[in-house]
Amino acid sequence: MILALPLLQQLRKKYPQADIHFLVRKGNEILLKNHPAVNRVWTWDKSHHKQVSLYQLIRKLRNYRFDTVYNVHRFASSGLIMAFIKTDKKICFDKNPFSFLASVKVNHRIPDSEQGKIIHEVQRNLSLLEEKIIAPVRPELYPGNDEYDAVKTYQSGSPYFVVAPASVWATKQWSVEKWKSLLWRLPSKFNVYIIGSKADTAIAKQLLDAHPQISNLCGKLNLLQTAALLEKAVRVFSNDSAATHLASGVNSPVTTIYCSTVPQFGFGPLSDQNKIVETDTKLDCRPCGLHGYSSCPEKHFSCALHIKARSVYTAIDFHHDTAPIYTVSDYHQEALKFLHVGAVLLMDTDTIPGLACAVNHPDAVQRIIEIKERKPDKGFIVLCSNVRMVQQYTRQIPDIAFKIWDLSGNMAITLIFTASRQLNKTITGPDNSIAIRIPASASIRQLIETLGRPLLSTSANFSHNAAASSMKEVDQVIKNQVDFILHEESAQTFKKASTIVRIEHNRLTLIREGRMNEPLRSFIKAHSSA
Repeated sequence: MILALPLLQQLRKKYPQADIHFLVRKGNEILLKNHPAVNRVWTWDKSHHKQVSLYQLIRKLRNYRFDTVYNVHRFASSGLIMAFIKTDKKICFDKNPFSFLASVKVNHRIPDSEQGKIIHEVQRNLSLLEEKIIAPVRPELYPGNDEYDAVKTYQSGSPYFVVAPASVWATKQWSVEKWKSLLWRLPSKFNVYIIGSKADTAIAKQLLDAHPQISNLCGKLNLLQTAALLEKAVRVFSNDSAATHLASGVNSPVTTIYCSTVPQFGFGPLSDQNKIVETDTKLDCRPCGLHGYSSCPEKHFSCALHIKARSVYTAIDFHHDTAPIYTVSDYHQEALKFLHVGAVLLMDTDTIPGLACAVNHPDAVQRIIEIKERKPDKGFIVLCSNVRMVQQYTRQIPDIAFKIWDLSGNMAITLIFTASRQLNKTITGPDNSIAIRIPASASIRQLIETLGRPLLSTSANFSHNAAASSMKEVDQVIKNQVDFILHEESAQTFKKASTIVRIEHNRLTLIREGRMNEPLRSFIKAHSSA
């Protein structure tokens, strides 16, 4: 229905004094509240006594005589209504079974394109006006004070994203696990609202643990209230479904995910800031239909499973919403506050820029895994403030470790120990080992000490890319996914990863060589297990 609104808008523009009536299915009439292009809204209740309701509707419409009837519907029910309406002129699409009764029949094709350019459904509807309109006109919705009052609680706090994860058709719906992967990437300083009908609550509940500031609004807002909520969203994420059109109606930034359907059908987003994401894998079975199916006909659902969360996330234009940058002097005021609630930070270290979170927040750990696109069985480096903290996470600290620390000076040394039994396997390697470093940076040690627990850290890069040696080299996509950035222009960094040494039975194995002085290098060589 929303994609028919531009036809009304153009009619009002062309005939400003006309008495324009609009017939919609009962339940959609709320979207026309406050709309300046419509004088009267008619509804057909298809849910109760459908045929009786249709007969009563036709009887009421026959009390009017219209100059022109435009039928944007392509199916028999609307054609039958059109047939009985008193009018001088009837215009409809040639696909309507009752088009033979129309004064003017207009060709309707899906998919429809001209020289590789997609023809939008809005343009097809506007073709009923018998005049050439080259560009699609954005539909307009008009939430009023009542609608804004209904959502002001959700709009009064932090900036927010809106997610519409469900669809009437299962094959148009991105999987729950993929939605989770996206939500893990969204900075925790933003709120996230899940929208949909009451029937979508089950899907929404599966996503509630994927972000620290998430709320389930399924079934709590009507369509125009939902549009009011979308209007101020940082971005709306939707399948190829109604939420995309609601976002277009209030010109909200929107990302539309196409699974079994394709943009070439012409039902895509029309907001000024819109992005379309679909698989780049060539599939002979796609598209499998105009609407979709209850399950994948080919049983593999590759059209959805091949779409990566990163592709959806990188479609965001953050503008001013990139993570705030804090300096060392702000550690106790801001960093600790965020770390305690499970934030992910990007920070300068005494080696290279790193992603970090508090060791006791598994959701934050999962977010880092998603951001880096790394395998979950690969361990992290655990940053401790002092030896006492190291002892809490290892079975024992052998004497040889103390000698290495003595020799290292301000060199960054990561030592691999046998982990304590109580540690989460996400933190340790597959062999129950744990990599620990006491940073040379006093400010980082102070942060960890005040936090009261270690930080998990890893290099700030995608797992398939080389590590960034400075904050300027960190990919902007990664910067956009963290909650805040700890950066000090004057911080002493050495643009080289730490030396990693494994300790087993008082023998040493050099895993990776970073900055080392000669005494340390000689000691490691003398005690090497090789």
